[in-house]
Amino acid sequence: MGLQPVDANPMDFSAGETGPGRCPKKFSEKNLSAGRESRQIADTVQQNYPSYRQPKMTKLQLAAAAGVTACVALFATATIAAQQDAEKSVIKDAMKGGFKGDTSLAKTASSGKATKEDIAKLKAYCESLCKEKPPVGDDASWKEKTDALVKAVAALEAGDADAPKSFEKAANCKACHDTHKPKKK
Repeated sequence: MGLQPVDANPMDFSAGETGPGRCPKKFSEKNLSAGRESRQIADTVQQNYPSYRQPKMTKLQLAAAAGVTACVALFATATIAAQQDAEKSVIKDAMKGGFKGDTSLAKTASSGKATKEDIAKLKAYCESLCKEKPPVGDDASWKEKTDALVKAVAALEAGDADAPKSFEKAANCKACHDTHKPKKK
């Protein structure tokens, strides 16, 4: 049946205390349903207008949020740059160690005078190039050229008679550099 009022005024405050936070001693069913309705209205307003009665961010909070965002952006940029530098250094190391100069491993191998150790080093350089992405140009072209290098080194390793000539053809610096080497600014 519900709560019944004790006297005619259900909002009777004891000892005349009124003001914020004071509760009536006596409640009726009508007062309880009115409270439920006002709560439903407040919930509806909160759902439809999410910014309604939301605390505003202080200047300090905004500055902290901006600082955290900037730090995350800098970290992400630094990480991407480090990955790109690592890719460039693998290619650079392979070029310096295996292909650059008249006494390079590639020149020695194409002349047929490479030792097994030289061929093993050259194979490692060529395989590392295969795993990288080209700094410039088409991925398919890069894969085709680096795969040809690896096959030519495998022929050198096997001791084929035509291996030095096939390696010299596969290690054509100009053909690869025209397509895949970044232009200097």
